[in-house]
Amino acid sequence: MVVRTDRPFRPDDVYDRDQASDGVSRYGAYLARHRGKFLDFDEQPTTGRLEFAANAWRVASSPIMAPPYVKSNPRVQSAEVMWDEFGHMAVDVVIGAKGALTLPRELRYKARGWQRDSLSPRRWFDPQDPQHLTVLPMVLVRVPITLGDLPEPVYRDTATPETLTAKDAVWEICAMLNRVVAGVLDGLD
Repeated sequence: MVVRTDRPFRPDDVYDRDQASDGVSRYGAYLARHRGKFLDFDEQPTTGRLEFAANAWRVASSPIMAPPYVKSNPRVQSAEVMWDEFGHMAVDVVIGAKGALTLPRELRYKARGWQRDSLSPRRWFDPQDPQHLTVLPMVLVRVPITLGDLPEPVYRDTATPETLTAKDAVWEICAMLNRVVAGVLDGLD
């Protein structure tokens, strides 16, 4: 089975609208509920484009949204924002890899690897069984997120992020990730 990797990350606006309690945006309701994530140390709404985008991404992702607003390739295990001490932002994407390790013979037949979801066979998951040896080869891809086309933060009221602006930020992060991660996924097959 060939996994389509041209767009490893894609916001799902159809599901977002169809499942919205307000009939507009499920993601928008989550933004309102988690507006505190968009406040700086002085309890003021952040004005930084990177900070705004990072928080928009966090709210759009699992575990905050389940299912998340941003869908990902079945092999992507996580995509989390990280910062360095100089204020540079990146997204660490962890991808499950098969056959990336050569195990010693005594472990090869004992170790469990990635499992496939019976309802969604393309989805990879960690069996999380502490009674068995588990070896999960992974690839970490750290993608720098630059100001690029990230939007200026906009708020509906004193602190609630404006939904379309937050969605624009998420779409831009997806575009930055997709340019790199698609090639990595293709190289793993």
